[in-house]
Amino acid sequence: MLSPAWSERIAQYVESCRTPDGGYFFARIPPGSPHDTFYFER
Repeated sequence: MLSPAWSERIAQYVESCRTPDGGYFFARIPPGSPHDTFYFER
């Protein structure tokens, strides 16, 4: 089980990968990648 601190860090990382178009991209540049968005939204 993850500690609350780790859970928070993971959530912050995921949110930091969100692009202005509402998608996600590991490289953190728009436009969002459909593949990265799929993995984050699962």
